[in-house]
Amino acid sequence: MSSLEKQLQSVERNQTAARRQNSALSARLRGVSRRELKAKVARTTLAARVRKSVFTVTSSLDEGTAWVAWVKGRNSYLLTANHVVVFSVLRHELKVRIHEGKRVWDGKIVKTDEGNDLALIVVPHRIAPPLWQRPYYKPPLAGDELMLAGSPLGYEGSITSGVVGRVSSSEIQTDAAAYPGISGGPAVDAEGQVVGIVSSGEGENLNFLVPVGRACLRLRQCGHGR
Repeated sequence: MSSLEKQLQSVERNQTAARRQNSALSARLRGVSRRELKAKVARTTLAARVRKSVFTVTSSLDEGTAWVAWVKGRNSYLLTANHVVVFSVLRHELKVRIHEGKRVWDGKIVKTDEGNDLALIVVPHRIAPPLWQRPYYKPPLAGDELMLAGSPLGYEGSITSGVVGRVSSSEIQTDAAAYPGISGGPAVDAEGQVVGIVSSGEGENLNFLVPVGRACLRLRQCGHGR
């Protein structure tokens, strides 16, 4: 066999090996693309479900976000941040408006927890599916993905996302964007479980949530579901 023939055979073997590698790489890329598409669809579906239960709350002196946590009888119970309604409460103005687009309901502030920056509003109608019907709370872990929903700067139904930076018994730190107006909104994990309520921020990527389980201290009788 001539030297040229040997070189040609070597080139053919290398081409065959390259084709096999390319085929394997293409298969892996298709698998990654399918997983990414599936994850994107799951996030989009979750966002749509959460948004149905999130509203703008307008008190006499401020505005923020509230969300349907649970329902009982004909009533909807919404959680928000206490600082959204605190000045109205101090003036004994307990009536609020719950609205989304052209839909508007009258609500009333029935309980507050200043220490945990939480407030409870009742609306005498079932206005949306509850996000926290069973008072279950499992603390997230650092690195978990979160989705925040609310009305930042008046933009109703806005969704932001980020990850958990730190967790303690009294607060959850996240880098998810939380602009003025989203206070009181829910934070849900990748499984759709509410883990916190937006409370405060120290910067664009440094924001804090009140663990939803803190609502069991003064606003809701959680029993063994706490």
